[in-house]
Amino acid sequence: MRTDILVCPTSKQPLREVPLEVAERDLPRGSAFQAPLLTGCQPVGRTPTVWLRADGRGAYPVEDGFPVLRAPEMLTPSDQERVVDVTVEPYSEVYSELLHYSGMGRADAASIDSSTALRDMRRLTDLAESGRVAFPDPPGTWLDAKYELGAQYDAFRHLRPLRGARVLQLGGSGLHAVRFLLAGAEEAWLASPMTGELLFGTALAARCGVADRLHSVAGLAEELPFADNSFDAIYSQGCVHHWVVPLAGPECLRVLRSGGRFAAVEPWRGPLYGIGTKLLGKRDRNVECVVLTAGRVAVPFGGLDALTVVHHGALTRYVLLALTRAGLKFDRRVVWRIGRIDDAISSAIPHLRDTGSSVAILGVRPGVARTDAAGDMTHQMSIS
Repeated sequence: MRTDILVCPTSKQPLREVPLEVAERDLPRGSAFQAPLLTGCQPVGRTPTVWLRADGRGAYPVEDGFPVLRAPEMLTPSDQERVVDVTVEPYSEVYSELLHYSGMGRADAASIDSSTALRDMRRLTDLAESGRVAFPDPPGTWLDAKYELGAQYDAFRHLRPLRGARVLQLGGSGLHAVRFLLAGAEEAWLASPMTGELLFGTALAARCGVADRLHSVAGLAEELPFADNSFDAIYSQGCVHHWVVPLAGPECLRVLRSGGRFAAVEPWRGPLYGIGTKLLGKRDRNVECVVLTAGRVAVPFGGLDALTVVHHGALTRYVLLALTRAGLKFDRRVVWRIGRIDDAISSAIPHLRDTGSSVAILGVRPGVARTDAAGDMTHQMSIS
């Protein structure tokens, strides 16, 4: 793994990977790195290899080959015992869901060869160069968020051009980091608190032939373990509503380069959200989360230029979800067409479009945006 942009998530000091015994050579005689005491859970603890902070007074463990750059997990000299309360923000939700999401990722990684994700990705690995340059058109080739297709298309279009870019997928299992590499990104990073998700992303990248360009770390959006001005683009799908947004927003802004783009696809608390969740329940009943509202986004992301929230699914999203729960199956092409009709009708009725419960959050770090010789691609409204 390359090391030039990794930093301590709190002090922002550079990190380097060394054997544990090397990291401990410069500690006071009789001292050694020790794990913190975490409330209610076990830390990763001492590992044979660690990521040592520049001042030599802190180190981060390695789990399943990935740097664990969650701040509560930092190892410190034995004369500096640390007790960290992970039941408070920004750690509470991460640590309460760590076993659940990491376990899901590990299970998915173990069965990746028979997964729909890999089967879906095979279409992209077979694309000719002209097809990759056209990202994200046609939408049927690149989109995967079945009931958020419109929002995802907005987000992908906002991030392009990807050719030659360094991109960060923030949260999730790496599906989109691999997509971006296949679309021409020079390098992609995956940052998730859950090492199980990193395992899945790494396995997927290996099977798609891009493992050498994907780098993964366990870290939090609120305390990103990356140096300033590291990325041309950041993408997140279904994760922003898990963040402590007033902390994560400025961190995203910090690690973006001048003119860098941010895009997220998220659920939104529209008028139909409460009715829909009461009737259908949440998609994932095993975790607690609060979906976004305008108040949670506008101020924390205020450092981004031209911040835009684009709504979709005002009329049909929950109908489609209800029918799916009832056993009906819809092809993505059908869902796309229904969504386009929904958006057109909702846009014609004042304020109706703004009630859509699926959104794309789009912003740009102030500065000069990247350009690409190919220019902007034609907006293609059909899915194929």
